[in-house]
Amino acid sequence: AADGGPDPEMVAAVGAMWAGFSEAGARVVAFADVPNPTRPAGNVLRCIADHPDDYAACRFPRNDGTGTPALRAAAAADPAVTFVDMNDWVCPTPSACPTVVGGVLVYRQTSHLTKTYVRSLAPILHRVLVEAGVADGPEMPLAPVGSVGS
Repeated sequence: AADGGPDPEMVAAVGAMWAGFSEAGARVVAFADVPNPTRPAGNVLRCIADHPDDYAACRFPRNDGTGTPALRAAAAADPAVTFVDMNDWVCPTPSACPTVVGGVLVYRQTSHLTKTYVRSLAPILHRVLVEAGVADGPEMPLAPVGSVGS
């Protein structure tokens, strides 16, 4: 929205879609959008190629991504929806998001996460889902980031 808040039309559309899923008997779990690389111009791969010895040069300011405000607002309006935000693991520092964590490239294309990084987060995601009451335990063992192959 122009004021920087969630787009009301998007909130309504997402809420209506989720209501249809709920009415069909599905459990709705909404995920926050990932932080959107904003520097350098969102091209993480180009930056990494240009700075092979200094990945810190490719960090970008932490943000909610483009969809999170609407997703969060729609989830807040529907008590049947569980909202999950994994961004403390996608962007594990408070001010700037690294593009490489534990030797693993986090982003591909513009704001899509790499398969390897997502796999490294699977045990953490499972724990979050168990804690939210939307998945069954036992919790998966945690493995260090980067230890899961592509």
